[in-house]
Amino acid sequence: MNIINQTRNYDKDIYDIAEWLYLSNIRKILLLNGHNWNCGPIYSARENIYYDFSDLQVRVLDWWTTTPQFMAQSMNDCPILPSYFHANIGETSCVLAVRPDLVNMTKAVDEKDYKTFFEYRMDQYTRSGIVGRDTTKGTAVFGEQITFSVYIICKI
Repeated sequence: MNIINQTRNYDKDIYDIAEWLYLSNIRKILLLNGHNWNCGPIYSARENIYYDFSDLQVRVLDWWTTTPQFMAQSMNDCPILPSYFHANIGETSCVLAVRPDLVNMTKAVDEKDYKTFFEYRMDQYTRSGIVGRDTTKGTAVFGEQITFSVYIICKI
């Protein structure tokens, strides 16, 4: 299921979906996060779910943290501020693997990250929307390796 929503509603929507699944007798839910800026609402929803449904097992998995080697490979093009990657080699490769029609590699650029004390919206931090020094090296093959590692970890 792919949901596009505003952040201020996202945690409530995740909670509502978990409640519906719970009422359908599902007791294990994997929340696979594909976008760094969704962390806040997803983890907030998880805490509320834990509180209200004590026998429901919930796991949040951020794709970029699935294995240490893929985390390093997918984020090493943002060495100064690794938490600020966006459309970098890892993300671009994953989208090339699953939805290549959404990627126009002729528009890809390599854009350096830089140190900042405060956090900013991506359009304030980068001119292109990209934060990654190796975005132009993104490939579907690398994206398949990342998505396969997520699959292996989720295969419980």
